Order: sequence, then C-alpha cells, then structure tokens
Amino acid sequence: MAARVLIAILFIYSGFGKLMAPDTVATRLSDAGFPLAAVATYVTIAIEIEPRSP
Repeated sequence: MAARVLIAILFIYSGFGKLMAPDTVATRLSDAGFPLAAVATYVTIAIEIEPRSP
C-alpha cells in the first residue's frame, strides 16, 4: 500500500509540474520529434493528474 501511495505522489507531482509549464513540455516533445506535441502534452497532464479509485 505504501508503494502505491508513493508512486501516486510521483505521478501527481509530475503532472502538476507539467501543468505549470505546458509550453516547455510541448517544446521538448517537438524537439524530440514527437508528432502533435501540444496535444500529447495535455493528454499526458490529464493522465497523470486523473484521480483514480484504488
């Protein structure tokens, strides 16, 4: 149970970091050659911050 909580904290922390600077994340993705970097950024943020039931 503790491991699940710690992993959840990592995802939430990472998601909020991306939420505060989405342009930076999109730029890094596009520099890496990722297609539709802006869309992928917001999808990633939604997945990382999405509340899930245990």
